[in-house]
Amino acid sequence: FGNSQRCFERLIALEADVGVIAEVEADPRVSTLPYSEHKVVVFVNSSHPFFFRESISIQELSAQKVIQREQGSTTRSAMERALVENNVKIDTVMDIGSREGIWKAVEQGLGIGFVADFEFTPHPNLKVIPIHDADITTRYYLAFLEERIQSRLIQSFCKTAIEKRDLIIEMQRV
Repeated sequence: FGNSQRCFERLIALEADVGVIAEVEADPRVSTLPYSEHKVVVFVNSSHPFFFRESISIQELSAQKVIQREQGSTTRSAMERALVENNVKIDTVMDIGSREGIWKAVEQGLGIGFVADFEFTPHPNLKVIPIHDADITTRYYLAFLEERIQSRLIQSFCKTAIEKRDLIIEMQRV
């Protein structure tokens, strides 16, 4: 558990066999298999003016008070790139090291948050708002040490994870 950078470090340190990590720097010691791709969205509490909106533009994030993840978070990195590319400046009021902490801060009205769409847990006082004019995504990979590619444990985990992912995708189409 932890952000992608921490999971990557745990793989290298042999503290984990396999991880689901997002975009981290390539390392020849680590093999990855593409796993999923997700849009980054804004979420707000029920008193925020965006709450009744179906979507917003990235420019509307200008000067918004934002609660964001710590450095090393893939969601934060993806949003920071998009904000720079679109010349949008936000007002970061707090960095928090967990999704749950951000949800609580946003719920209390301290600011808005950013999250990968699949990570958002429905809540009566919080709402996800897509950004309609910016393609902000995070990509996730199954990762393991190259030297352990023959491990039956790692192969079984990856096979099961991919089968479950494909089953979920198929169920969503129905």
